[in-house]
Formats: sequence, structure tokens, C-alpha cells
Amino acid sequence: MIGLKSYCWGAAFLKEDPALVQSNHHDYMKAGADIITTSTFKASVNGFAEIGVDEKEAFDLCVKSTRLAHQARDEFWANEENRKGRVRPFIAASLSPYCGGHRRHAGKIYNGNYQETDQEYKDYHRWLIKAVIQEKPDILAFEAMPRLDEARAICQLLEEEFPDQLAYICFVCLEGTSNSSGDCIMECAQFLNTQPQVIAFGTNCMPPEHTTSLIKRMRSVSNKPLIVYPNSGETWDHAAGVWHQGSKSDEFMLQEQLPQWKAAGATVMGGCCRTNEAFVSQIRSFADASNKAE
Repeated sequence: MIGLKSYCWGAAFLKEDPALVQSNHHDYMKAGADIITTSTFKASVNGFAEIGVDEKEAFDLCVKSTRLAHQARDEFWANEENRKGRVRPFIAASLSPYCGGHRRHAGKIYNGNYQETDQEYKDYHRWLIKAVIQEKPDILAFEAMPRLDEARAICQLLEEEFPDQLAYICFVCLEGTSNSSGDCIMECAQFLNTQPQVIAFGTNCMPPEHTTSLIKRMRSVSNKPLIVYPNSGETWDHAAGVWHQGSKSDEFMLQEQLPQWKAAGATVMGGCCRTNEAFVSQIRSFADASNKAE
């Protein structure tokens, strides 16, 4: 067994238990998710090599990830009961930042404490983009990006080599004014607002209590759809291999913060690390109630 502690994180299950990946997609759509992400975050040549998977098989597994998402959505949408009051869910192909595919960044994956050339960023992202688009996802999801220079390189790569692909880019932030490498979040938003292939952007896997501040700053410089999906508020202790309880609970996010996020200008809301189907279900209830009230 590979397990969750693999360097590949959930991508390991593409080899270990693909049926679980597909059923997990179905469970989240059943809970109310309008967007499902492929199990390719942290998927890379280096990561798969650690668990004995060569580059060709790794590529095929990433292709399979998008296929599994399609199969789950087709099964879900075939049931007319699941269509009531819903849009057909989107499939977002998940891509991690450069640091997510390199062992030397383990335990410091989102602090942005690295700087590579534009070409190195492009070479890293090209491999996974080529794999996940084979089965035609609806959108590419560049998640938890800690650096603006990497986002710039991604946009260049899309324009140069993948001009037909649409994407969203979300930054990871440790506080309410900048991404985790220190780039002003308003500067990040201003840049992405000019990129035609980036149809939405935002922030994910950040502490929930900073979300409203980040939304307000991004919304002040852009009218594009804003995506936010914070983590549970817990923090990962890499040395000890345990999660520490956060300062805010899921109930805090759901009861106090969701109305604030919507009022501040969030378009899409969800949950990242340590959230679950029940969390998504409550967001669904909030969204439905808000739509009825308008």
C-alpha cells in the first residue's frame, strides 16, 4: 500500500485505488460541489518515482485522473434527481506549484522560499499540463501558488504552448495582504486581471480568518470571478507528522465567515485541506439560501 503519507499525497491513489478516487468525486458532487478537482495535485515525475512509478506510467496515471473525474461526473449527472437545482459540475485539472514536485521543498511546500527561472517553471508545469488535458478537463486549476513570478511564467506558458486552455490560479497566503512569498495580493490580482486565459483567480489553503481581507483586496482591482477555499484552520507539523488545531473552527467559517466572503465579492467558495463533504454540504446550503433570497 502507498498511503496518504506518500510524497505524492492523494495522487498516489491513482495507482493504489482508482475506484476510491472516482467514488470520492461522486461523494463531493452529491454533497453539493459544482467543481471537482482531479487527483493530480503533487503529481510529478519526481513524486511518482519515489513510489516506484516510471515517467511513462506516471504520465498515464495523470491522464487517467481526468478520465476518472469524467466517469464520476457522467454517473452523477445521469441520475435526474442529482440535476435538480444544480449546474453540471465542472472538472478542474489540479496542478501544484513548482515546490510541490521537488523533494527538497518537503515540509515547506507553500512558503514560497524558492526562486527559479521562467524556463524552469515552464518545464515543470508543461509535463503535467500535457497529461491532464488529454481527457479534456473543463479548466486547469493552478492551486496554492506561493509566488507571483511563477504565476507569470505559467501565463506565458499557456499563451505560448496551450492557447486554447482556460485556467484559474489561486495563491496560498499566510496572512491577509500578500501571498506566502510576500507578493502583494493586489499586485497578484492586477496581473491576473490582464490575462485572457485566466478566467478566474483567488486564494486557497489559507487560514480562514484571513479570507475576507484577501477577497476585499482582490475585488478592489478586478471584476473577474473570485475563488476562495481555505483550509480548516489547522496547521501541519512536518517534524512531528501531526495536525495542530487551528484558532478557528469549521463552524466559525460556516456561520460567521461565509456571509462575509459573499459580501466581500467571492464568486466561488469551497474547502481545502482538512475539510470534508459535510463542510461542502453546508456551503451548498448557504449558497442555495442566498440565491433564493436574491
